[in-house]
Amino acid sequence: MARPAPAQPPIEMQRGQRGKDDRHRQGPGIHGSSPPPPAAADGSVLRPGLAPVNTVAYGQFMNTENEAPKGAGRIGRDDWIRAALALLLDEGIAGVRVEPLALRLGVTKGSFYWHFKDRAALHAAMLAQWRASTTRDVIARFEREGGAPRAKLRRVLALATGGGATAVALDTAMRGWGRLEPSVAAAIAATDDERIAYMAGLLHAMGLPPGPADLRARILYLAWVGSSFSQAARRGLWRELEALISRT
Repeated sequence: MARPAPAQPPIEMQRGQRGKDDRHRQGPGIHGSSPPPPAAADGSVLRPGLAPVNTVAYGQFMNTENEAPKGAGRIGRDDWIRAALALLLDEGIAGVRVEPLALRLGVTKGSFYWHFKDRAALHAAMLAQWRASTTRDVIARFEREGGAPRAKLRRVLALATGGGATAVALDTAMRGWGRLEPSVAAAIAATDDERIAYMAGLLHAMGLPPGPADLRARILYLAWVGSSFSQAARRGLWRELEALISRT
């Protein structure tokens, strides 16, 4: 006895199945499915779901997952440097590590490598920021503001005696770091020389010969640095420095 032929699905269902099979073979971008991946500004193709930085150029700098680090769009290089300097104040250079910094900033460690090649690069940036913000930028601002040499010198020494506990503590933390690393000590010595040279130039402009101007600048600066170790000494320092300036 012959078996009955299997029932065939309705014609409409057969057509629908063939349509699905055709779309599967043709791939995305057809019949209302996902459009082709967009091109970046440099002409490279971006895969769906990837940030524009996940291209060949970025891959040359850092070989990570095809995903932008969490918070990379919100946390910038300067944020990492500021957080590192704050951690230096709290824990010394040994405490300036990527993981606790990322924790403070609320981002993943991948965000660090978005801005720095390694920890040594961060250390170099910290030194550069400290030198600029406490010396070069200050000198440039005083020169822009103008005024007589004596008035500029008073402003410099006002920073030394009343610049705030954080500024004094940061200088102290930097010197502690310098005792551990010769390259940092050299950078600190260069910064000291810049500050002394600026004060010596002001004293020379006030009428002192170069030799005595340099000697007096060093005395003023050593008083400045020494006061960082004693708050009581810092309170009375301004009067002594003012008297020394007045006699010049």
